[in-house]
Amino acid sequence: MKQLEESVKKCFEGQSFWFVGTGADEPDISVIGFKELTDNGKLILCDVMMNHTLENIRKNGRASVLALDAETMESYLITGAAEYRTSGPVFDEWKQNAEAMTGGKMSARGVVIVTPESVRVKSPSPENGKEL
Repeated sequence: MKQLEESVKKCFEGQSFWFVGTGADEPDISVIGFKELTDNGKLILCDVMMNHTLENIRKNGRASVLALDAETMESYLITGAAEYRTSGPVFDEWKQNAEAMTGGKMSARGVVIVTPESVRVKSPSPENGKEL
């Protein structure tokens, strides 16, 4: 598992939404608002409406997640293995979180856990594309 630099963690933790890219037969990008960067550096994505994204993850087991700070234009892309779970403590926690955050209007169908394998700078700068 790739260890995340503090600048990457700060960027991901400071954003309300992350952009999730997946690819298989038909590439897809989704906006995720129910999410978490765990203490060990894994990304948790709560599935409340991930239809096409989930299809791709089930086919190839991979995802890319981008965070962008719109004020500073700092941006990073984390790519790694994506595992889908519909039970267990992480799922139970996010089921409760999604219901609480939406006043019971939405519930988690599952969670995707992304284990970082690579991190790239995506900021519009000379560092763009650099592997960290």
